[in-house]
Amino acid sequence: MIEAEHFASQEIADRISDTAARIERIQEKKKERQSTLKDAVQFHHFILESDELSGWVEEKQNVCLEQDYLDFTNLQGKLQKHEIFENELNSNHDRVEYLEDIGAKMMDNQHYASNDIKAILDKISESWTSLLETCQHKKQKLEEAYNEMLYNRGVSDLENWLAEIEVGIIVS
Repeated sequence: MIEAEHFASQEIADRISDTAARIERIQEKKKERQSTLKDAVQFHHFILESDELSGWVEEKQNVCLEQDYLDFTNLQGKLQKHEIFENELNSNHDRVEYLEDIGAKMMDNQHYASNDIKAILDKISESWTSLLETCQHKKQKLEEAYNEMLYNRGVSDLENWLAEIEVGIIVS
């Protein structure tokens, strides 16, 4: 109609131009919305991963806080079990690093929830450090208890030997 020089060709050209501009604005908004949704999904996955890791760390922290070293029965087995526990912690350190990497990348990309991500990462880092310290403390206590048990056993053996000698001297 514009090429045929319709009497409303200017109005038609203006409407086409306005419609094209609206379509372009809508596409821009669509891209912005997609980006926001993508960031929201990424944040949701980050939250799920961090919650799972936090729960796991809390569970392991509770294990470390058990004072089973106060009971001297099977201390050698408890030490071996603790060594396996330490290996499990070491093998899961990658999970902490992975989450830290994801969070750092999100913050580097100016994620809308960067402050929340930083707070979560700080909490996880603090929990992880506390877990490692508690684990080391428990290992130390188990080793001390084991050495005390060996010492007491040695003293008991020595006392028994001395009692036998005393009986032998009295009898002679």
